[in-house]
Order: sequence, then structure tokens, then C-alpha cells
Amino acid sequence: MPTVADFLATKGCHEQDLAWQQGSQLFLARLDLTRTPQKSYFGGSQVPPFLLSAGATSISRRVSICIIDAVLNLGRVRLVAEEVRIVNPVKTALTFISGSWCNFVLRFVRNVLVARLLSVADFGIASTLMVAISLLQLFTNFNFGKLLVQHEAGDDPEFLAAIKMLNLLRSLLIAALLFLAAGPIATLMGLSEYSWAYRCMALVPLIQGLTHPEPVQLQRKMNFGLQLKIQMASLVLSLATLWPLYLWLGDFRVMIGVYVVETLAYVVISHMVATTPYRVRWNPEIARLGFRFGWPLFFAGIITFVVLQGDRLIVANFYGAYELGLLSASLSLTMVPMQQLGRMAGTFFLPSLSKLQNSPASFDKHANFLLQMGLCCSAIAMLGFCLLGPAVLTLVFGEKFAEAGPYVALLGIAFSLQFVRETTVTIAMSRANTINMLLSNIVRVLFVPVAIALAMSGYGIVEVLIVGAIGQMASVAASVALLYRRSGLGQIGEMSAPYLCAIVAIICLLVATWQEPKGYVGVSVASTIAVFATLALLACSRNFWGNLKSSLKRRGAGS
Repeated sequence: MPTVADFLATKGCHEQDLAWQQGSQLFLARLDLTRTPQKSYFGGSQVPPFLLSAGATSISRRVSICIIDAVLNLGRVRLVAEEVRIVNPVKTALTFISGSWCNFVLRFVRNVLVARLLSVADFGIASTLMVAISLLQLFTNFNFGKLLVQHEAGDDPEFLAAIKMLNLLRSLLIAALLFLAAGPIATLMGLSEYSWAYRCMALVPLIQGLTHPEPVQLQRKMNFGLQLKIQMASLVLSLATLWPLYLWLGDFRVMIGVYVVETLAYVVISHMVATTPYRVRWNPEIARLGFRFGWPLFFAGIITFVVLQGDRLIVANFYGAYELGLLSASLSLTMVPMQQLGRMAGTFFLPSLSKLQNSPASFDKHANFLLQMGLCCSAIAMLGFCLLGPAVLTLVFGEKFAEAGPYVALLGIAFSLQFVRETTVTIAMSRANTINMLLSNIVRVLFVPVAIALAMSGYGIVEVLIVGAIGQMASVAASVALLYRRSGLGQIGEMSAPYLCAIVAIICLLVATWQEPKGYVGVSVASTIAVFATLALLACSRNFWGNLKSSLKRRGAGS
């Protein structure tokens, strides 16, 4: 059987483009979670041969394949009728998930090493530099990369050149604003004497603007490998320079060097692997299109900054650098992995959902699948953070961070809910409805003044974080309501029971955590109800588990 590379090598450029278009259209037409594929093309087996090699048939590997299989339900693409078929979704999903988690582990290890090397107070100061990076993300919410993936003209070279120009202009603006606003930002964080450090961080967006967007463009064809490899290489290089930077600088300035090295490496490698020249072009029409697509995301990003970094800002101003260091370690253990899951879900599902937006029945099935997956993952994560989070924090970051136990449980609940909202926002964005993120963030930010009032009144950080978790729950509820009202999603139907179980579990976990001053959620009425509500949620998610069960049966029959 000829390989895809062999087949495409016999075709001209135009025929290759046509083949890719036909293949992706047929794939999306056939990717239906309620259908069983008519025929396998892997020699009678529905598992790719590279996954059946020696050493790849362990139970854990087979279960992993089945999970991915359930996500994509063995969708296949017929590239050219009766001649060759391409795009193995199982391999694509495995590549994406494994690559994304490798990058997450590298980033997490880097943060842990920084926390181990620095004092708690120095780590708190270093974490404020992460706040500056988060501030930069506000402008990246004019997300021209997502527009490149979502828009039907994303493969056009002129469209790509215009996106490059928009990225460059945006980065220059970010760098200038960060340099000028360094003083006020440092004062806001209660660290006015370190304003020079924030000015140094302006180098990051300045370098970032020269990134070649071709790896992002490849996501239109469900090709995530190149971007993941570039990210991995840049993270490895930044990790390799961490120890030399520490020996040279010895304090929080290490974080500045690490961020600059990572960004510079990513930009250089993106140009080294690109197959097209870096050409920019100003196009007023595409600029207006980018602004219309991005402005709700931008203002939603401002609110997200207040929400995600509001805890740090409150702690920095009312509780001091030591408590800020404890909170930052807790955020590294909770916010970072859940945000990674959210980015993975958005990146992976946005292209396929965007292509299905004109097929209501298939869109609803895929959307409900994503929602149930988000609820199940979040419920399991919340239990994990509440039951094991404090112990894991001490094990990973050391005894000097043991006091942050209660913060881990509460932040774990909040950011698990944030992951659910990422799934709803992804579904809305696939239909170009970017207002969902903005409006749901407005609901969340309404709780920030309440948290500030508690801090000013002398309440502890635990009470501030409880308010944040309640605000996050209200934000998720608003996002779900907007999804059904404004994004054309069908009736709530099968999702009503999972939503109800999730609400009960969240409330009980908040009560159980508040009752335990050290953050270790033990056996109590509230925690027991939370466990049973979570089990009920998992049982009610029939769309998700039904496809997983059918995939396991097929895999068992084929073995």
C-alpha cells in the first residue's frame, strides 16, 4: 500500500492542495460520534501497526489508544477515492496529547527548580514577573493565530502575510506599553524598587513578534507536531540555561533570563523549520477582520488578567512577599496544569468544531461530548487537588511551602472550573462567537471587589480564595447559559444531570475545604457527598463514557 508521502510525491502542487482539501472535507463529514466506520484500512485491524509493535501492546497503552479512539471514534479520511487514505486521527491525538504534556512537564519542572533554588520571598518576586507575562497575554488575545486556524482563507499566502504583519505590529505595541508601564505595574505589585525588572521583560514581546506563524497554520490540517516540537526545543534550551543563570545572578532575575532564552529559541527555530519565506503585507480588510474577531477576546483578556492575577495582586498588597511566594507555589501546582488542559482542548477541538458549524446535528454531538469530557476531567481534578494537593505541594516544593496546603485545595477547585469554561468558550469560538468569553469574565470579575473588601477587613487568604472559587462557579454558569442562548447549541437535554451533579460536588468540596484549616480534606459529611456527587456525574456523562465503552469493546474484539 503506498504511503501518503509516496502518493503526494507523484502529484503537482495544485493536486496536492486539492487532495488535502478533499481529505479534510471527507474527514469532517465522516467524523460522527454516533457512527461506526464502514471499513478498517490497517490490514483488518482498526489500530495503526506502529501501535501494535512489540512493547506497545501493554494494557496501559491499549487503554490510552481506546481513550483517544473514543474521542475521535475512529474517524478516517479518504484522500482520493479507492486510491489512498490518509490522516490517522488516533496518531494525531496521541502526538498532540503526548507533546503537550511533555511541554507542560518541562515548564513545570523549570518552575519547581526555580522555587527550590530561590528563597520563598525571592520566588514571590519572581512570580510577579509571571504576572507581567500574563499582562502580555492580554494583547495576544487579539488572537490572529486562532483567526488563521478558524477562517476559511487561512491557507491563502496573502492572508498569512497579513497575519504576520498584524502579529509584528501587536508585539511592538506590547513591548512599548510594557516598558512605559513598568513603574505603575511594579507599584501595583508593591515592588516599586524593582520597576527595572519589568522593563527588561519588554524584551519578550519584542522578540516574540518575529515568530513565523507557519506552525500555527498547519493546525488547519490537524498537524500539531511541528509547533509542539518547537515549543519543546525552546523549553529544553531554557531549562539547560537555568543553572548557569542562577550561578551568575542568584536571585529572581533568573526568571528574566529564562523567559528571554525560551522566547528567542522559539522564534529562531520557527524560522529554521519554516518552508515559506517570512513576508509581511499590510491588508486593511484583513486587519479589520482581525479586529472584529479579536476585540471581544482582548477585553475578555483584560478581565481574565484581573481574575487570574487578582489573587496575586491582593496578596502582594495586603499580605506580603512571603505569602505571595506560598500562593505562587500553589498556583504552579493548580493553575498551570489546568490551563494546559484548557489550551489543549481549545487547540485540538477548535479546528474540527469550526468545520462542523454548518452541520447542527453533528456539531451538537461533538459539543456535548466536549462538555461532558470537561466536566468529568474537572470533577476528577477537583477531588485530586482537595485530597492529595497539600501533600503533593510539600513533596514537590519542599517543607518551606507546607503552609500553602489550604491554598492548593481552593485554587484547585477554581481552576478546575476554569477548565470547564475553556470548553464552553471553545465551542462558542468555533462559531465565531467570541463574546461568550467576555461576558462570562465580567461575571467573574464582579467577585474581585468582594475579595478585596475581605482582605481590607482583616480576613485571611483562605476566605479570599473561597470567594474566588464561588465567582468562578458563577462565571461557568453564565458561560453555559450564553452557549445555549447565543451559539445555537441544541436543548440542554442530556447535560442537565451532569450539570446538577457538578454543582453539588463543588459546593460540598468548598465546605469541606473551609472546615479543614490545614487544607487536608478528610472524611466528613461534605466530602462524602462530594465524592458521591462526582461518581454520579461520571455515571451521567453517557455521551463520553458510551463512546469509550464501545471503543473498548471493539478493541477487545480485535485483539
